Amino acid sequence: MTYTTVERSALYTLLMLKGAIPNTELEKVHKVALKKASRDKLVRDGLVKAHRAGRGNALELTDKGREWSSRDIGNETPGKLSPFNAVVVYKVLNGIAAGLALRGLTLSELISGSAQPMPPGSTVTEQIKTAYRRLAKQPGAWVYLSELRPLVAGASKADVDSALKALYTDKKIDLTLVADQKSLTAVQRAAALRLGVADMHLIAME
Repeated sequence: MTYTTVERSALYTLLMLKGAIPNTELEKVHKVALKKASRDKLVRDGLVKAHRAGRGNALELTDKGREWSSRDIGNETPGKLSPFNAVVVYKVLNGIAAGLALRGLTLSELISGSAQPMPPGSTVTEQIKTAYRRLAKQPGAWVYLSELRPLVAGASKADVDSALKALYTDKKIDLTLVADQKSLTAVQRAAALRLGVADMHLIAME
């Protein structure tokens, strides 16, 4: 089955947002004007579920819809497909960026497959210190964890989190949050370290 740009935009937007999204929100906030015929088509094909929400509908991606999205990104560009709008494109890119931050990878490493394991004898703690010194303009300067994590090669997010918590407990680093949460990007949120009931976004050390 082939789908129009608007139908594809709806599928990708629902994939990134998760959960049921009112059709009016899809159009007004996310700039995807999905008409009834297209909505019914996606529901009929099993890619989307439609729920009643007030006077309208709320749409939710199904498992089949998620599988379709995973396959579609590896396909050749359809010949008659009109351009995607920038809102949808950047929602997908933001999701990819957040996933990369969680795994400590850069986009170039993902595309080229050049991510390298930690050098022999180099601990996660040592890599964190080295990464900070590369990024900080001066000792004690605040650095976003979203910038630091990709430089800690070959370590899982859990390993980096554990090392950061140990360094913080030993008073080797300072951590703080960004008070204006709305100013944070998706990548900065994904890279945060949970301490107690708050997410820390910035790191500093001497």
